Amino acid sequence: DKGITRNLTQTPGAHEREAAWSPDGKRIAYVSDQSGEEAIWVRDVDGGGAAQQVTHDMLGRLYSPRWAPDSKRIAFSDSANRVHVVELAGNKVSTLATDPFGLQRDYAWSPKGGYLAYTLNEDNAQPSVFVWSVATGKSVRVTDPLFAESNPAFSPDGKLLYFLGAREWAPQISNIEWNYAAN
Repeated sequence: DKGITRNLTQTPGAHEREAAWSPDGKRIAYVSDQSGEEAIWVRDVDGGGAAQQVTHDMLGRLYSPRWAPDSKRIAFSDSANRVHVVELAGNKVSTLATDPFGLQRDYAWSPKGGYLAYTLNEDNAQPSVFVWSVATGKSVRVTDPLFAESNPAFSPDGKLLYFLGAREWAPQISNIEWNYAAN
């Protein structure tokens, strides 16, 4: 709160937003359209050195870059309701999932960066929590598909995964068809 404020990017004519500090505090990731299309860019916080464009050929709007705790990867989403992870060594982008009903944009890294938990609506339009493994490159649903769950967060030691769940189901007699209905 007592530091200086400065323009890190100094790119006139570009729209830059969604800045995120790296866990080590040395770099900033952000979304910029300076190359003509939106991309994730990374630069040093001291303003030295050139900015690096780490995603290419990503059509549409990009959202919410989130660093992995080891600063090796960045998770983000796009306007086509997809969750992506870019590996900074080589700028390889992996698409984890596509949400047909509209992405929640809530994803969280495990404390050591080996897993990414995210919310996805699948065939039943109920959000479920999935966990993607860096080691295997596969995602697994970890919550019940019949209930709505979202906002995953790992415990500080990485042993527990917290999430918000809508688990109340109270059928009642419908006033319209005189059979069971649910809110």
